Amino acid sequence: MNFKKLASVLSKKKILILRTDGNGVQWAGDDVSMYELSGMPKFTTDTLLFCFGVNMSKKDSWLMEEADFPEEFDTSPELTSDLPIVIDENMIIISGSTYALLHTADCCFILPERYTIPIMTEQTHLFLRTMPITGEAKIIAREGMFVTAIFQPVNATEEITKWLEKTANAVR
Repeated sequence: MNFKKLASVLSKKKILILRTDGNGVQWAGDDVSMYELSGMPKFTTDTLLFCFGVNMSKKDSWLMEEADFPEEFDTSPELTSDLPIVIDENMIIISGSTYALLHTADCCFILPERYTIPIMTEQTHLFLRTMPITGEAKIIAREGMFVTAIFQPVNATEEITKWLEKTANAVR
């Protein structure tokens, strides 16, 4: 994971949620994302903001929280129910925001493109995973057998939905 790019992603909303899972591994993210921080020193929100280069006099402009890792999130290396996700080569830009178009064999999702930047390498693959306890769908990123990030699929705005429908009809 690119630590500088992670800082850039979280700086956009100025939200930092630091979570610790049952194995003592920390995850940093916002209301849409969580990125694994394994192999790094233990952080507090203050020390992580400092590492991101945030001036401590401006930390009050950030929404910060330290919490336990959600029990319902499954970070098992591979579940047989994981569905591979393809990232479309095309991106869409609406109201100045760039969205990645993601799809499985039978459904489509969008995700602000900036969320994939810190973790995407040739070894990174995205999957749709249904969380066993809640049945909620999450997008997970894996490098090999390791889950490196978890994302909440973003509901498409009406504007994006209309654009996708218009584009799909034009292709037919």
